[in-house]
Amino acid sequence: MKWQPYFQDVLNLKKSWSHEVRDIARGKGKYPLLCFSIGKGERSIVIISRIHGHEPAGTSGLCAFLNYCNSPSIRNDVFFSQWSKKWKLHVFPMVNVDAAIRYQQAIPECFPPNRFSVDESSYRIYKNILTSPGLLLHDNLDLRVTRISKTDIAKLKKINSPLGTLYNENGIELFLDWKTRESVQIKALHQFIAVCRPEFLVDIHCHELPTNIFIPMVAGESTRLGALKCIASELIKELRKSNAPCTTKKRIRSYKQNVPVLYAQDYLFAEYGISSLLWEVNNGYKLPSSYNKYLGRDSKINALTKEQMTRTVYLLLSRFLQVV
Repeated sequence: MKWQPYFQDVLNLKKSWSHEVRDIARGKGKYPLLCFSIGKGERSIVIISRIHGHEPAGTSGLCAFLNYCNSPSIRNDVFFSQWSKKWKLHVFPMVNVDAAIRYQQAIPECFPPNRFSVDESSYRIYKNILTSPGLLLHDNLDLRVTRISKTDIAKLKKINSPLGTLYNENGIELFLDWKTRESVQIKALHQFIAVCRPEFLVDIHCHELPTNIFIPMVAGESTRLGALKCIASELIKELRKSNAPCTTKKRIRSYKQNVPVLYAQDYLFAEYGISSLLWEVNNGYKLPSSYNKYLGRDSKINALTKEQMTRTVYLLLSRFLQVV
């Protein structure tokens, strides 16, 4: 499987795609938000990735999967013929194109180990590229806002610095925008979801920790939440069975709520009743040793190679389609 983290690879796939493909929105930079659809079923699944520009695993794994779905060998795939009669799959390999291009320009081949060593100083520089204008303008490496102010955007332009890779072209953090819907991208996804009414939505991200899967954070327990835990557990089992490095933790968890807005999977589950999962795939960069105490046994897990990242998403998606 080829490592494909660039927007050009998505455009190339569009040219060759033999099924349905749509451009559902255009950002300020005129980049299309492309949706690749496949299957003839009445039930829908939506897969989104690259909400953050510095998280290319979803793009690479989804492009690998879509290329397989577009190949002649798919005709002899019994499993594919079964799920495609039951489901219609809608895939968005790159939601935040502008941020992905910024990351491509900052990090060679979109792979952090190509540029940064595993030490405190390098990690600080690396993280500032992602979260700018946090450190650059406010001397706060962990600053994360839902939207960068116009004043800060102007300051960044004045010193010829990009917006970082968490934000879209207007300085909006798409992952935190599901309730307010200020961005063109999330607004378009809302409209798309309202029409296709998916039963499941998977949001694929990357982080510096071992690959893990998260369920929505809601008050109390529910049957649907229990079912999601079972699905997430099955996916983790598949990774372990395939010897793909992933978390050692046994419990399927929710994302820690440390911002005053809802994350995508929480909002979609609570407001639309959509069974939502967040896949956090290791991005290939090991955290400095100061994080070992926080990570525990996970600190001993090797970071993924580019090929492993692609294969991890491919395996997760394949197994997901089997268990839903």
